[in-house]
Amino acid sequence: MTRLYLQGRTETVRSLTIEAKDFVRAFVDETVSPEEKYKLLVKAAELHAKMYKDCMNGKGIDRHLFALYVVCRGQGYVSIKKIMKKTSKETNLCIYICSMS
Repeated sequence: MTRLYLQGRTETVRSLTIEAKDFVRAFVDETVSPEEKYKLLVKAAELHAKMYKDCMNGKGIDRHLFALYVVCRGQGYVSIKKIMKKTSKETNLCIYICSMS
C-alpha cells in the first residue's frame, strides 16, 4: 500500500498484470532470448511504476471497488459483478483485473 500524504488515503498496487505474466512465462521458457526477456521485464516494470504513481495520486481502483463491495453486501447483493455489468467496459475490465489476484 502507498499514500502520497501523511494522512492520505492508502491504496493497493496490484502487481498482477498481463505484462508481468508475460515476463514470468518468458523467463522460465528456455526458447526465449535473454534480450526478449529483458524487454518484457522493462515493459512490466514500467507499467508497475505507472500504476504505483497513479495509486499515490488517488487514481487507484482497489479501495473504490472495496467500498462498492461493502455497500452491495450491506444492501443484500451477493456479488458486485452482477451490478457492475450494466456500467462501462472500463469498470468491467477493472473488476476482471482485480478478481485475478
